Amino acid sequence: MNIVTVISAPAAETANVEALASIQHTVEPISLNRLVPSKANVRRVNADIGVSELADSIEVHGLIHNLTVRKAKKGRYEVIAGSRRLAALRLLAKEGRLAEDVAIPCNLREEGSDPEISLAENVQREVMHVVDEILAYRQLAEGGIAPETIASRFGQSVITVRQRLTLAHLSPKLLDVMREDGLTMGRKERQRAGSMLRPWKSWIGWCSTLPV
Repeated sequence: MNIVTVISAPAAETANVEALASIQHTVEPISLNRLVPSKANVRRVNADIGVSELADSIEVHGLIHNLTVRKAKKGRYEVIAGSRRLAALRLLAKEGRLAEDVAIPCNLREEGSDPEISLAENVQREVMHVVDEILAYRQLAEGGIAPETIASRFGQSVITVRQRLTLAHLSPKLLDVMREDGLTMGRKERQRAGSMLRPWKSWIGWCSTLPV
């Protein structure tokens, strides 16, 4: 359990200390078999999409973000933020890849509205730009990780990873244009990476004329 100790501060700093207190909470290890989904979770549509891929990622990388829970009846804890992570952990346990009573790090909340906390977690997310994803995959590949391994670790198809890696060889100037949404990824998602490069030759030529 992590407990935050507040040390006495001068009067001028008291307001800042009190303001920070609201973002602090207790972190507790709680057995997986004591965690249950909360009915207050606001995510309803597509809630189960990608759970298998998320389970694979958790198995390889661990649980990067804690679950947020509140005490419930009969020694249970309701997960008010992290329902997909909980589903992925349960899937790992069901498939024998994780112990059913494994301790899961959880943020224990005692105040605040459950729907509000759930909504905050979902609306505050920012999807990673595909160009950043492309360059991140390239870094992994340059570090000696095979496309098949990258795919399995991040819940992607091997074809998708190979497409991203092919696009990583585009001109940096063209990637900058894509980063600014000058080019969309819709067409690229529908074609294999090799054939996707040809329609953009004129773009590459144009980008080569831009000042460095």
